[in-house]
Amino acid sequence: MNSAFISHLRQSVSQGQVDVTLEKLQNHLPDSYHLYDEVILLSSRYHNIEKQYRQNTLDFAVLQRERNKVCEALLQIIGKIEHNNQSGLISSTRLLTKFPPQLQPDKVFGRAQDLKRLENILSKQAPVVVINGLGGVGKSTLARLYLSHHQGKFDHIAWLPFHHSFAQTILTSTLPDNLHIARKSLNEVQVLEQAALALQALDGNNLLVIDNADDIEELNKSRHWLPLNNTHWTVLITSRGVVADGFEQLPLGTLSFDESVKLFEAHYPQATQEPKALKELLNLVGLHTLTVELMAKTLAKSRRLSNVKALLAKVKDKKYTDPKLLKEVWVAHKDKWSEGADNSNELKRKVKGIYQYLLVVLDLTELNSQEQQVIQWLAMFPTKPLAVSLFFGLVETGAREDDPWVASVDESLDALIENGWLQELSVDNEFTQSIFLHTILKDLIFFKIPPNYQTCKPLIERYPVFVKAADQPVLPRLSLVELGENLTDYFAITPEKTKGVPCFEYVKNIAHVYSASGYLHSYLGNYTQTLACHQEALRLAVELSTNDSKEHTLKQACICEFQKYLGYIQQDLGNYDIAQTLFENSLQIARSLGDLSLIASRLSNLGLLYREKDQYRQAKPLLEEALSIRLRLYGSENNLAVMVNMSNLGLVYHNLFNHWKAKPLLEKSLAYHEKHLGAKDPETVIVRSNLSQVYAALNEFDKAHKAIKAAIEAALENFGELHLHVAGGYNNWGIIYLQQGEKEPAKVCFQKALEIYRQIVVPSHPLLKEVGKWLIAVEDEQLLEDHRRLKNIKLT
Repeated sequence: MNSAFISHLRQSVSQGQVDVTLEKLQNHLPDSYHLYDEVILLSSRYHNIEKQYRQNTLDFAVLQRERNKVCEALLQIIGKIEHNNQSGLISSTRLLTKFPPQLQPDKVFGRAQDLKRLENILSKQAPVVVINGLGGVGKSTLARLYLSHHQGKFDHIAWLPFHHSFAQTILTSTLPDNLHIARKSLNEVQVLEQAALALQALDGNNLLVIDNADDIEELNKSRHWLPLNNTHWTVLITSRGVVADGFEQLPLGTLSFDESVKLFEAHYPQATQEPKALKELLNLVGLHTLTVELMAKTLAKSRRLSNVKALLAKVKDKKYTDPKLLKEVWVAHKDKWSEGADNSNELKRKVKGIYQYLLVVLDLTELNSQEQQVIQWLAMFPTKPLAVSLFFGLVETGAREDDPWVASVDESLDALIENGWLQELSVDNEFTQSIFLHTILKDLIFFKIPPNYQTCKPLIERYPVFVKAADQPVLPRLSLVELGENLTDYFAITPEKTKGVPCFEYVKNIAHVYSASGYLHSYLGNYTQTLACHQEALRLAVELSTNDSKEHTLKQACICEFQKYLGYIQQDLGNYDIAQTLFENSLQIARSLGDLSLIASRLSNLGLLYREKDQYRQAKPLLEEALSIRLRLYGSENNLAVMVNMSNLGLVYHNLFNHWKAKPLLEKSLAYHEKHLGAKDPETVIVRSNLSQVYAALNEFDKAHKAIKAAIEAALENFGELHLHVAGGYNNWGIIYLQQGEKEPAKVCFQKALEIYRQIVVPSHPLLKEVGKWLIAVEDEQLLEDHRRLKNIKLT
C-alpha cells in the first residue's frame, strides 16, 4: 500500500465511510497478514452495531458512540499499516499461514552463534532441520530469529504451530484455504492429501516451519505429508525431542553464563551490584532461559524481595517435592527422547528442576484474583499466538459497558506481560497484536492454580454467543474451534467436575459450547465434526434432569435450538428425511413454548426444506404463516427477517407459476438488502439470483441476464469460484438460457455449475444430481419436458 492509498483510507474514515474503508482494507491486505484478522473483527463489530440499530435494539446516541470507537480503532490500524510499510515489514513473500509476529533481533540474547550454525546447515541444502532441546530454552525464538533475517529470500512461507497431531496441525491452520483447497467438499484425509500435493507443486524457494512438534512418534508417522526431498522446500522443525534418522539435528542448549547474566540484567539492572549472588542463582537454575527471564522480571516487580540475595534465599528455601508434580512434568518430556539415551537421568533431573524453580517464581509473582482468572482463561486457548483483539472480543461479549472487570482486563494483561507470564508478540514496542502463554507456564497454571468452572463460567457462557454473533474469517474461527475443543475436554461432564456446581447449569452451558463448536466446524466444511458436536449438544440437552419449571422451559428451548442446527447439517448432507423430522420436532417445541419468533424461524426452516425437495405446495403455507407472524412481531416491513422471509416466499410463488405475485416480493426484498446490507452482501446476491429467475419467467430476459450476471460476479468476489452461491448462479443462468431456447449457452452454464459442485459437495448430494439432470435434459426433448414440469419452469 502506497502513501497515497493510506491517505485516501484516512480521508474515507474522516468522511464517515467506515464500511467502504473496511472493505478496501479486506481487499488489499493478504489474509495471512498479522493485521488482517483485526480488520475482520472490527468489520464484524461495525456491522453488528449497524444491524442492531436497524432492528431498533440500539438507540441513535449509542450508535454514534460505537461508530466513533470503530473509527478510532480503524485509524489505529491504518497507522500500524503505514508504520509497517515504512519499516519494510510488508514483504512480497507469500505467507501461506498466519505468520509469527516479527522478532526484534536486538532483544534476543546469546543466540548469534546458534543462528550461524542454523544458517550453515541450511546453506548445505539439508532437507529437514530439527532444533531440539529442553522446553523454554529458546527453540521457537531461534526459528523466529532466522525468519527475521531471511524472510525476504523465500517465495512462500508456512508457519505451523503443532496441535495434537499433524493432521490437526494442518486442519486448524489457514494453509488449506491459502492453497485454495475447498474444505467443504472434502473429508479430512482428502484435505490433507490435497494440501500435501499443493505444497509439493509450489515452485520457488519455500520454507515450512513446524513449531513445538513435541510428539515425535506422530511426527515420524506423518513424514509423507511433508514436502521432503523437494529442492523447492526447506523444512525447519522445533521440538523437545530427538527426531528419528534422516533429519538434520541442531541441539540447542541453555545460554552461556555471560549471556544469562545479560538477560537477567536487561530486566533487573540492579543485579550488577550483586555479581556473587547472581552467579549462584543462575547456576542453581541451570541457566535455563525462561526461568532466568521470569526470575528477573519477578524481582523487578516484587514488593517482598529487595535484591538478588533475597530471591536466592527464597529459591533455596522453597522446594517442591509433590510426587504428582514430579510425575506429571516427567511424563510431559520423557517420550520426547530416544529410548535408552545415555543422558536420560540427567535430563530427568533438569526437567524436574525447571518446573520446581518456576513454581517458586509463580508463588513470588503475587498475582491478584483477576490476573489469576485472566491467565486461567488464556490457558484454555491453544498454545499459539493469540490476537489480543480476539481475546477482548470474547471478554466484552454480553458484558455491560460499565463492567469494572472488563475495564480492568487490559491492566491484568499488562501486569502478566511485565511479570513475564505472557509474551508480548509485536512488530515493535508500540504496536501489539498478539500474546503468547508458553507451554511450560501453561502446565504450571494447570498444576498450581487450575481453572475451575466458576472462574471460567463467563468464558464458557460468552463463547457460544461470540461464535454465533461474529462474522469471523477463517483464522479466528480456527482459534475458536480449538478453544471449544479445550473447553469441552477440560470441563467434561463428570461427578468430579460438577461437584458443588448446579448440575443443570453446568450441563446446559457445556451443551451450548458443543453446539457453537459444531457451528464453526460447519463453516470450515468439517461435516463429520459438525455432526458429532451437534449430536452431543442435543444428547446433553435431552438428558438434562430438572423439576424446576423455569429450568424445564430452558431445557426445551435448548432442545429446540440444537434440533435446528442438527437439521441444518443433515440438510447440507442431503439427508432430507432426518432434517424434516428434526425441524418438525423443533417447531412443535416452539409452539409449546409460545415463542412467536421461534415459531416463525422453524416454519421458515421447514418451508425452505420442502422447497429444496421440490414440494412447493407444502412450502407455501409454512412460509406464508412465518411471514404473517413476523409482520405482527415487527410491525412493518422494515426488518431483515421479514425481507428474507418475503424473498423465500416469492421464490416459492415463482415455482408455483405465480410469477406476478413473486416479482414485487423479490424486488422489495432486493431493494432492502441493497440499502441495508450492500449490493455485494451474500444475502443480497441470493435475492438477486432468485429475482433473475422471476424476470426470465416473465420474459423480461434483459433484466434476468443483468441480474444473474451481477449475482455471479459478486459471489465470485465474495467467495472465489468454488462456492455453492457461484455454482447455483451458473445453474440459474443455464435455466434462463433454456427459457429463451438457447441450449448451447445453457449447456455451458450447467457444465460450469457441475464442475464446481463436484469439487464442493459429496457425490450423493441432491444439488449435484439436480444440475446433472439439467445437463442431460438439454440433449433430450422428452427428459427436458419431464424435468421442466417437475421444476415448474416455463420453457420457450
